[in-house]
Amino acid sequence: RNYRFKESFGYADNMGGIVNTKSDEERVIGSLNYPNRVYFSSNRKEAFLNRDSNIGSFDELEDPTMDIFYTNYVGDKWSEPEGFNIFLNTSRNEKLQDFSNDGRVVFFLSGAKRDDDWLLVDTAKEVRNEIRPQKLDCPIIMSKGDQDVMVVNDTLLFFSSNRLSGYGGYDIYFVSRGENGNWKRPINLGPEINGPYDEVSPFLSKNGEKLFFSSNRIECFGGFDVFSSQFVKQQWTKPQNMALGINSSKDEKDFRIVGNGEIAYLTSNRLDGYGGWDIYKTNMIKLDPKFHRRSQNLAFLKKYENQFFELDELIKPQGVEVVDTAFTNAEIQDTSMLVEEQEEIEEPLIVEEVITKYVLGPLYYNEDEFLSSSQNLKIIEKLAAIYEKDELVKIVLISHSLAEDDMAFDLFLSAKRGERMLKEFKKRGIPEENIVLLGVGSNYPMVKSSSGNTRVDFADQYNRRFDLFVYPSLESNLDVTVSEPEIDNASRDLKFKNFKKISRGISYRIKISETNKGMTNFQDDSFQDLTIEKRGKKYRYTIGLFDTFEDALVLYEILAFDSQYDLDIIAYYDNIEIPTAEVGPKVRTFPDLADYLKFKKEE
Repeated sequence: RNYRFKESFGYADNMGGIVNTKSDEERVIGSLNYPNRVYFSSNRKEAFLNRDSNIGSFDELEDPTMDIFYTNYVGDKWSEPEGFNIFLNTSRNEKLQDFSNDGRVVFFLSGAKRDDDWLLVDTAKEVRNEIRPQKLDCPIIMSKGDQDVMVVNDTLLFFSSNRLSGYGGYDIYFVSRGENGNWKRPINLGPEINGPYDEVSPFLSKNGEKLFFSSNRIECFGGFDVFSSQFVKQQWTKPQNMALGINSSKDEKDFRIVGNGEIAYLTSNRLDGYGGWDIYKTNMIKLDPKFHRRSQNLAFLKKYENQFFELDELIKPQGVEVVDTAFTNAEIQDTSMLVEEQEEIEEPLIVEEVITKYVLGPLYYNEDEFLSSSQNLKIIEKLAAIYEKDELVKIVLISHSLAEDDMAFDLFLSAKRGERMLKEFKKRGIPEENIVLLGVGSNYPMVKSSSGNTRVDFADQYNRRFDLFVYPSLESNLDVTVSEPEIDNASRDLKFKNFKKISRGISYRIKISETNKGMTNFQDDSFQDLTIEKRGKKYRYTIGLFDTFEDALVLYEILAFDSQYDLDIIAYYDNIEIPTAEVGPKVRTFPDLADYLKFKKEE
């Protein structure tokens, strides 16, 4: 992943135990007219209090229903949430979706269960005379898998759906209304945004050029992360992970920027929360002000203009009244407290964002220890070009060897071979401080030496190698991919795959020595995951590879009985050590680091 060293766009803070509960708080939306107010949906106990007394207690409900709430920031804390409107909150599920641009109309789902949900609209007034909300006459249909409605303006809606016409899982769509008032068919944003994973919770910037959404694609830190894409030259740029601070090792959804872009809200099920989904407030940084200037001319629509087709007829279910509100709702009488000051419309400044892509692969050497092959030099030249564009780039170089001697010799040999490769990097201007060198000996072969009783002839060819992991900085606009050779399943050794899986993100290793020469006095040749990390002129020996601090501590305490080792537990992120001073700020994103931080303070 390319996000380890990227500065975050903001840092999300839990809104606290007054707002969040052990139940779910979802679909958070900042008020358009009250800067210190947010609306959200929750299945908290308060939503149960107005229910039929015959349905049992709140704790007995297997699936408590949702209501819409709001809370105000008063003084230095959030107020106790209140129900939005007694006419909107019923014994069914009411899940907030969005508000119209002027804040006068609220869009929400209502239904006894998900397949029964209807998209409804109503006046966004806390006191009202109308009793029955109106069903929105549009092609967004919850029973087809539609959800996460975002109102761009009174003729354009974004939403996510798992319709069969998508690219896999949930995709992001939009639907627009023509000048004649007729809705057009929903349009998929296409493969630039959507893929085989899920894309949900769309949010479009005011000028229509920046799209935010959540996805569980492979570039995530956790389950669902927040991503962004910019519309440039009639296409969406490759979605970029919004980095740690906003994202965490769990799920983030419902990301929305409010006001002039300094604040955003999201929901997450992080382990440091109060239970279920919680609401987080984020102070945003480094977003161009142009994205927060509302524009009436949305450039991205031109890309899809050949896909605009009007629906011949909307299918209306029997016995259900469908009312076309046209998003104007002329019946609103008292709107003095809801009218938002009109923004001055400015033409957005177009800034082209150019993404430079690099495809790399492993570096190989032969039995003659020849490192400077033409193919290797091509890859190193690419790395030099990457460094030239981004002096903050970090490169992890993992040096492998064959099982040629005892474990200690193979390990040290891989580290010394890695030092020779480092010289090739330095010849081309890549400084050593940008590179992390790990010697792993023969611990992680890519190909089995034999399959069944048959020797695999090409095993040595692929196991004599250096693996690369490249992490550009946030400002670089670089897209670096490291490919692997195609190897049949029968021949592939899973040790390296498992190594990548565990070392991705937070991992822990036990330091047993740091010396300026090779270490030979291993007490036990069965040590697992033994590595050498080059640190200046010294070599740090570590054993074990753990994805939790608790597991690392078990081995540490076992080894502590033997005084011959200089023991410590080291935390890494993507194979790069986390300095102790940087652990504290990362605890809220990676709660497992809390115990590690306590351990370091007690040393």
